[in-house]
Amino acid sequence: MATPAGILEDGGLVTIGSDTPLSWPALGLHAQLRAFAYGVSNHEALQAVTINAARYALADADLGTLEAGKIADLILIRGDPLDDVANAANVEMVFKNGRLHTVDEIVAPYR
Repeated sequence: MATPAGILEDGGLVTIGSDTPLSWPALGLHAQLRAFAYGVSNHEALQAVTINAARYALADADLGTLEAGKIADLILIRGDPLDDVANAANVEMVFKNGRLHTVDEIVAPYR
């Protein structure tokens, strides 16, 4: 994780993402997030999957932070990811497109 941490430290843009459709939902993303947090703060690691990813996609005017006027899907989690980034995986519910989804609904197609 030294290389991406160094890039971030030198002012570069580091993002984390996954486009793997056949893996358990977000498994790769959470593994990458946890690994990156070994080299940077939890806050910086979380920014890599939110605002930095939106900046890289040139979509930060609409995505990446929770602000009035922006598009946002939300996850409700157990624990504080700023204390332990692994808490980001403790998903209880998801609001997507204004609709509440349970974890069971989300993972059902993968069972």
